[in-house]
Order: sequence, then C-alpha cells, then structure tokens
Amino acid sequence: MTMWVWRLPPEDGYYNDATQMQHDEQFYKQSTHPNPQRYVSCNFRPIRIGECRTWVINEIFNQQKLRQGWCGIDLDINLPEAIWMRNYQLIDPNKGLLAEVKRRYQILSLLLDIRAGDTVFLPRVGNNQLSYDDFTVVTAAGSYYFENRSRENMYWKRDYGHVIPVDGNLTRTFPYSQTTLQSGDFGAPFLKCLVKVPDHIAFLCRLWNFQLHDLSNP
Repeated sequence: MTMWVWRLPPEDGYYNDATQMQHDEQFYKQSTHPNPQRYVSCNFRPIRIGECRTWVINEIFNQQKLRQGWCGIDLDINLPEAIWMRNYQLIDPNKGLLAEVKRRYQILSLLLDIRAGDTVFLPRVGNNQLSYDDFTVVTAAGSYYFENRSRENMYWKRDYGHVIPVDGNLTRTFPYSQTTLQSGDFGAPFLKCLVKVPDHIAFLCRLWNFQLHDLSNP
C-alpha cells in the first residue's frame, strides 16, 4: 500500500479563455489532425477555478471519481511518453514548450502507479466541499483509466479525463488538529498536484500512525 498527497485546483483565478477554445475548435476541424471528427463544439463562459474545484470535489463524493486535469483528446497517460508529449504540444501550443510538457507528463505519469488500496490525502477538502479547516482521505478502488470527455458540453469539464476510482465507503473527512494532521503537514514536498509520499522522511511516520489508527476507527 502506497500513500499519496493529491492537490485539487486552486480557488483563485479563471479557467482557460476564449482564445484557447477557438484554437481548439479550429485545430480539431483540420483534416491534418488524426481525429478531425472527434471535436464537438461546446459552450464557453469564463468561470472561476473555484467553481471547477467544487465540481471536482462533488465528483469524488457523488461519483467516486478522483479527477485530474491537463487532459484532452489523445492524452491517455498509457500512451508512450513521446506520443503523449507530441499530442500535448499539438493541442496546447500556448503551453507547448518541451520543458513544460515534460514536467506535466512526469507528474501525470504518477497516476499509473496508484493501485487499489492506496491511500490518498486531499488537503483543503471537507465533506463534499472546499474547506480550509479539513482534509479528506480516500482509498483507491482501482487503477488509472482515461475518460474521453470530448463530447462534454461545458468546455472546461473536458480537461478532467484522468481518473482514479475511489471506494465511497472508505472516504473520510477529518479536521486539521494536533491529534490528526495539520495543514502545515501538507506543505513541501507536497506542493505539486500529485506527490507520492517518500519513505525516507520523518513525516511518513506521522502519516502511518494516522493511517493505522484514525482510519481504522470510524
């Protein structure tokens, strides 16, 4: 069993822009793309990333799906790295610099290492809501799979096709406290969207104690 820290989208800022959507629509209709018919026009409206975060949290509690963004057509992480990076560069020229694409692939490829029974800590996630006072712990019910969301009506929801199924019966929410975990426990080195808890840091003992005692006592 492996433990992970998974960060959801931030609360501030706006999600994507109309320029990117217009590029996508034009790009996918070009015959040079290997799948020119797979793009479906959709509705666009600027939304705060917090609205996106709320939806992602709802998916955890209501659909038992832990979702990650940086997705799109032909961006299944099971693809060979070179092909995935090529596809990403084609789809997102604004963030298509090789170093940035490789950074995103390296983070997302960790999804392939999550197995059924792994424990995932979600900072700032309350009981089906954003919370600065709580964290949620979920248990993976299976391995990663890719969900093609190209026909999703809302543009921004297409970005969340990377999925880890979770066991709804084992989803637990806890307040930050001295007896559980504190918000500072999820600082460095857990600042990326997904980080495997390394086995060489002292914090691992704290997590293990929490895992063995708190999670076994509803």
